[in-house]
Amino acid sequence: MEFRERFLPAKIIEEARELADAKTKEQRMEELADLYEALEEYLAQHDISVTKVLRIQDKKRKEKGDFSKRTILIVGSTGGSI
Repeated sequence: MEFRERFLPAKIIEEARELADAKTKEQRMEELADLYEALEEYLAQHDISVTKVLRIQDKKRKEKGDFSKRTILIVGSTGGSI
């Protein structure tokens, strides 16, 4: 496995954590840009089409809903949901 293939998932996690910790709108935009950059590279490395991902996202929204109503599924370590 190439260095970039091992490094990139960790970078995505790092950027997501930095986004979660961002305090201002400007910081959030900066961290979103960094996260998006890492995600774009991940898609390219794995030959995954953004269009296909967005289709899957749309299908899942229709089946399970989205975050607009603040509905989320939390799965515990035992596999059960809350």
